[in-house]
This record gives sequence, C-alpha cells and structure tokens, in this order.
Amino acid sequence: MSDKHLTEPPWKALVAKTEVKDTGLQKALQAYAKIDPAKEAAKALEALEVIAGQAIKLKKANPALKEVIAYLDEVVKELNKTRQGLAPLAKAQEAKPAMGAEAKPGAKPELKEEEDLELDVKSLLLGAMKKVKMRQPEDPPMEAMVCKAGAAFAVLLARKVGAAQKAKLQELLKDGTGHKFLPGTCEWEEPDVYTFVLETLPSGAVKGLKAFFKAHTGINYKLKVRDLAGSMEADIEEAEVAAAPAGAGTPPATAKPDPMVAFKKRFEGMLPAIKAALAAGGTAAETIKLKFEEAGAQARNKAFPQAEQSLDALEAMLRNPPAAIKTAAAPKPAVAPPPKPAAISPRLSTYMNATKDWKEAKAAAAKGVLALKNAILSTCDPELENLVKAKVDQFDELLTPMDDAIITKIQEAGNEPDEERQAERNRVLVKFAQTMRDTLQKHPLAAVADQNPFGTFAVCSPVETVLAKFTSTFGG
Repeated sequence: MSDKHLTEPPWKALVAKTEVKDTGLQKALQAYAKIDPAKEAAKALEALEVIAGQAIKLKKANPALKEVIAYLDEVVKELNKTRQGLAPLAKAQEAKPAMGAEAKPGAKPELKEEEDLELDVKSLLLGAMKKVKMRQPEDPPMEAMVCKAGAAFAVLLARKVGAAQKAKLQELLKDGTGHKFLPGTCEWEEPDVYTFVLETLPSGAVKGLKAFFKAHTGINYKLKVRDLAGSMEADIEEAEVAAAPAGAGTPPATAKPDPMVAFKKRFEGMLPAIKAALAAGGTAAETIKLKFEEAGAQARNKAFPQAEQSLDALEAMLRNPPAAIKTAAAPKPAVAPPPKPAAISPRLSTYMNATKDWKEAKAAAAKGVLALKNAILSTCDPELENLVKAKVDQFDELLTPMDDAIITKIQEAGNEPDEERQAERNRVLVKFAQTMRDTLQKHPLAAVADQNPFGTFAVCSPVETVLAKFTSTFGG
C-alpha cells in the first residue's frame, strides 16, 4: 500500500511550487513519520486524524487551487485506507496488558477521550448522550460537532470536539455532498429532551438528527436545535404533546408551556382594548401606555411573574376605564374648560439625579454587552473565533441609540428659570426619551440580547427603566 501522500517531501515541494499557505499539514506529516505503526498503532491513528483535519482545513481555505485540492484529496484517500488497516492492529495492541501490570479479571481497558472514535458509532453516541444527561451544573457542557451533507445530518459529541470528529463525520456521510460543520453544545432538559445549541440553525436539523440517532442507536430521542440568536426548531412529537387538549393521550401535566408564548397570547388578546384606550387620549391613556410598556420590558427580561402582574393591573384599568377615558369620546360640552392648574416644577435635585441615573444606566448596558460577547466567545471553536467575534461585535450597535444628548436636554430643563419655558423643555425631554426608548425596543438585536442561551445580561433593561422614569417624572 503506497503512502506517498502521507510523507512530507512531496507536500513540501507542492507548497514551494504553488505558494499555498500551510497551516500545519507539514508538521503533522513530520510527526506521523516518526511513529512506528507496528508498535504504536493507536498513536499512528491519532496522527492520521490530525493530518485529516489539516487537509480539510486547507481544502476549505484554497478552493481555487485545483492542483492543491487534487493532492489533498489523495491525502485523504490514503489516510482512510491506512486507518482501516491500523484500526484492528490498534485494538489488538490495546488488548495486551502492559508489561509488569496485572490485568483485573473482566476489566475493560480505559479509553482516553480522543481514542473513543475507534469505538463503533452506536457505542459513541449512547455513551455521549448518557454523559449529557448525567452532567452536573458545575461541569462544562458536552460539545457537539454536527455535520450536514445535502439533506443528511450526523453528529458526534465529546468533552472537546475538533478535527478528529470532523474527519469521522465526513466518513459517516461519505455519500453526501457539500459537507458543512456546525460546532456547538448539547444539553439535557426535562422531561427528557436533548437540546443542541449551534452557531447557526440549518433547516431540517431536528428531523435529520433524529433520523441519524434512530439509524445508529435504535432510540427515538426527543430533540431541540437552536442557534445563538434564539431561533429554535423543536421535535414535532414534543410540539404535538404540548398542543394536545386535556384527555387526548398524554396528560397535560407533562407539557411545559413556554411562558413567553403564554404572555404574547394574552398580550395580543388585550391589544384591541389597549388601542381603543390610547386613541381616547388623556392622562389615563398615558398611564395605560406606561403599564403595557412595563409589561413588555419585564417579559423581554424573562421576569414573567412580574409581567403577568402588570397585565393583571392593565386588565383592571381596561375593565374600569378612568373617567378621563370614558368622557374623552363623548361630545365636548359647549362650556369653557376649567382653568388648567399650574404644573409643579421638579426640583433641581431631580434633574441632577436624572443625569446621574442616565450615566449609570448606560454604563450598565455597556457592561452587559461586554459580558454577553465574552460569554459567546468563551464557548466557540477556536478555529471559528474570528468569524464569531465579527458577529458578536454587532451587539455594540445596541449602544448607538443610547444618545448622551439627553443629558443636554436634562440640563437645559433644569437650568430654565421661567416655569412656563421649563414646562416646555420638560415636554421636549420626555419626547426625546420616548423616541429613544421606542428606537431601542425596535432594534433587531434587543430581543436577542435579553433572550439567549448564554445567560441573563442587563443590556436594554437598565436604559429602558430610566427612560420610563423620565417620562413619568417630567411628563406631569
């Protein structure tokens, strides 16, 4: 069996000829050359996995260099043949007890994580899924490497996934085309659902992974797949159970309703009455607006009990609308309105505290953005760090609508000696705050920052709370 493409000199000559940037294949070939497969078959297999990973990486980085691609294809073919010959030898060597060591009767040789790939696929998957389920909260999450080739999916799990898993997955989906690798993690959730969190969410992931597990383990695992932005694809069977009416098969107690879905359904049911109340105008309408905005902010921050309490209060307002709303739609009497009482101007200390509150809120938002970015980067594959960093840096855009020009508005209102002009400056300040709050809430990244699989981070909520406070303090 020829191993020309598994030696360093031909590759070194091709690198010099094509000037391709070698990221480590030459070193991997040098390391492989120093191993005697007849004595260290397992170590030789490890070296071949490294070579396979480097070959795949170089093919992706140099798609236009046809001569290089053709050479690397030959490298992969030869190492696959060599690996098939070495695998039985490695198992035979592993079965022999070390010289001077006493083998316990019936004891199985202990395998290292990176050597697990030599097990059959069924054992790999069953063992990994058991580890996922038994993981303690303080343990690092089990990493997963998903491969998509056409409509087919495959996955391998390990404490740390990388080039070895990629090569194995490509072997499992050797009949597929356009192999795409998606690193991520796998978590177990009650009631017995396995959730894969990937960088992106490929279409058909749940169906494809369920078929892969069923084919290789015989088990119909319940799965969810979601991406870093929060988009999710759920198991069809699980969704049907959650939606089933009481008495139809599985008892409803087994279904865990999504609190966000329940909140949105209730909130949308109240929208017609809310819109009618706001159209009527008046002070009471402003109170209702603040209350439903408060409920929305609480839901985005996953404070669902508080959000439901806010909806309870909102329902009470809508059932018994204040007189200001009831009379707003009635014809105005042909009498002169009573004189408007003079507004009580806020104290100077109120404006000073407002400036302080704004600066603290914005600093908290910036800190939240940094914490979120670090949390995402800490879980990504080192090979994809630059790509992921470019994406997570987009969260900095959330700080753009948080305009420090509001400090000038506060100072102008606070320094105005004339009460009427100060009232007008207060209205300008409130309008500025409301516009900023609306812009922030409509930002496409706002919901992602508040709802993500990496933790809870105070990004939008500190600023939204302060802006709502400005509206109630200076809007009177």
